[in-house]
Amino acid sequence: MEPEKKSAFTGLLNPVVLIPLIIIFGVFALIGAAIFGIDSGVLGSMARLEFARGLITYLFAVVTIGTAVVLVVSALSSGTSEEIEKRFQRGKEVLSLLLGVFGTIVGFYFGSESQIGSRAESAALPRLTPIMLSPAPARAGQDLRITAAVIGGIPPYRYRLTLGERTLAEQQAVKEGGWIVTDTKAPAVKSPTALEAVLRVTDAAGQATETVGKLEVLPPEGTR
Repeated sequence: MEPEKKSAFTGLLNPVVLIPLIIIFGVFALIGAAIFGIDSGVLGSMARLEFARGLITYLFAVVTIGTAVVLVVSALSSGTSEEIEKRFQRGKEVLSLLLGVFGTIVGFYFGSESQIGSRAESAALPRLTPIMLSPAPARAGQDLRITAAVIGGIPPYRYRLTLGERTLAEQQAVKEGGWIVTDTKAPAVKSPTALEAVLRVTDAAGQATETVGKLEVLPPEGTR
């Protein structure tokens, strides 16, 4: 190979020159494909966050790996001149920069996917608000209202409610909107007593969750 042709070929293998050429060619190829209707909706799909994020990750992977390959070919096909060595060192610096950016993108991409998966899994499970007991404390025999709400999971829901040793509701359907409201009487006690209200909800998929509230019940007024 003549020295001039070899020098031109080596210059094209320089990542500083080759990478911009690949990017420019790719942009024009994508625009041309969109104009002639053979891009299969790639440009339109880039409006979707998931597609765009995956495409950017893929392109950076291709460019980074391609740069590494070009550097290897350049090292094997070049001589020992000082100018070629300098170009090779600059190419390695570009590769290091690409590896840093690529590592950041991959970490963000898979980290975001993991967070999305965790949020979706969390949203799929039924959750209960804390139980509201009114009035609190309550007098023995006094009207008592127990209120809570369920979110997440797969409706319809059913619930079981106990107050102390009494079962107030057994597999009752939850009202529309996820609200659970039950009226009852505070149990008879002879001295101040702390009771537990336990609410357990099961959704249509059989997933269950429960919450516990505390209620202090006082004896009737005038009781010693």
